[in-house]
Amino acid sequence: MNDIFSEIIDWVKTKPIFWQQTIYKLLTKNEINDDIEEFVKTCKIEIGLLKEDVPSVELEDLKNSLSKSSTNNITLSKIRNVQNIKALKSGEELSFEEHGITVIYGDNGSGKSSYTGILKHVCKTRGSLPSLVRNIYDNESHNISQFAEVEYKVDNAEIKTIRLENGSISSLDLKIIDVFDTYSAHHYIEDEAEIAFMPMGLVVLEKLAKCCRKVEDKIRQEIIDYEQKRYDYSHLLDGETEVARFLNGISHSTTLNELRKLSKFDDNDKDALKNFEEELEKLKKLDPSKKITDNNKKISRFNLLKKKYEDLEKAFSDEHIKEIETLVEENISLTKSIEEITKNAFSDLPIGGFGNETWKRLWESARKFIDELKGENTFPETSENSVCPLCLQKLDKDAQKRFVSFEEYVKSDIQEKLHTNESKLDKISSYYDRLDLNFEPYNPTLKEVYEISKDFEISHNKFVENINVN
Repeated sequence: MNDIFSEIIDWVKTKPIFWQQTIYKLLTKNEINDDIEEFVKTCKIEIGLLKEDVPSVELEDLKNSLSKSSTNNITLSKIRNVQNIKALKSGEELSFEEHGITVIYGDNGSGKSSYTGILKHVCKTRGSLPSLVRNIYDNESHNISQFAEVEYKVDNAEIKTIRLENGSISSLDLKIIDVFDTYSAHHYIEDEAEIAFMPMGLVVLEKLAKCCRKVEDKIRQEIIDYEQKRYDYSHLLDGETEVARFLNGISHSTTLNELRKLSKFDDNDKDALKNFEEELEKLKKLDPSKKITDNNKKISRFNLLKKKYEDLEKAFSDEHIKEIETLVEENISLTKSIEEITKNAFSDLPIGGFGNETWKRLWESARKFIDELKGENTFPETSENSVCPLCLQKLDKDAQKRFVSFEEYVKSDIQEKLHTNESKLDKISSYYDRLDLNFEPYNPTLKEVYEISKDFEISHNKFVENINVN
């Protein structure tokens, strides 16, 4: 039988690559239902529609493996080192007798079909390969590879091992062995019906023909979809362009001349189309992941420049300037008020220094003394027989008036308001001292923006001129 396979392999070497892929997968996996997309892609690569390397198909290795298998007597020995395949326990082995029949029995769910599934992947079977699901009883199964080893003897002497790992096998030596079970029987009876007993070589060729038809159908459908898109003008209906207005207004009264007027293709259109094609070619050559990274970096630079503009706009905004003007005007008014109060309280005094911090501490000490002696809110006492709390001399009318003006000065909140406003103005002054009006560090970013918007340079220069004037 393997001679037929060898002849098929030699024959297909001169055929299209996707034929070679199909034969390879039919001889190793029996089915190609999930590979049509891959074969269509290979067709496109072969004729130059996709600029990728043509897939290589190891047909010669497959032929050598099949030829070698046909000349040797191969006997299965055991299945071992199973990992993360259904409910099979890791470390357990399933051994086969070298002579006679090995009978395996057990309850449902004991693992009989799981071992059969491993053999179907490593050996050959009719129908599609079973799915080797992960061990659902292991919470970490999604992070663990699926693995199994099938040990076999060649000519009852040499012991070899084939590794099955995540659906791939390390050797095709056991493809000479047929695995037959209930599912294979259903395949014979239901899937292939009247041709179930066709020689294996012809079955491979028949499946190749079916695959070719599926690939052809897929490509034809893509061509139909492409042609339909070519005549799809829905994107022209949006917007306020002359073409959009014409298409949206087509009626029984629309004339052919109106259509021809908008269908002219002049030199300007040719130049625009050429530029578009050049830009399209540039885009095709770009690495999307690299372009995304570059764009993200550019966005970060633009955001820094944007923050610079926002800070300067806020600093020189009408609202901010108005706030400063208000503080300055209030300071002028408060200063005048303090000067008036000071004049009333401390004019015509025999010595200077009244109203300063030292004097205020003395005044507050006198207040504390009187409050402790006579109770709170009795200072300054300006009744008819009141005396000075410091010298204990009787206060005349002028002294009593002076005491009242002193207390008004001390309790006035104008001084506190002035101090608060001055603190705010000091902070504003420091803020403007730290404000950087220099755009030189942003020149590389500005050049990037100029390339996107030619009018931006004019706007930028006007902005800088305005803040420098302010």
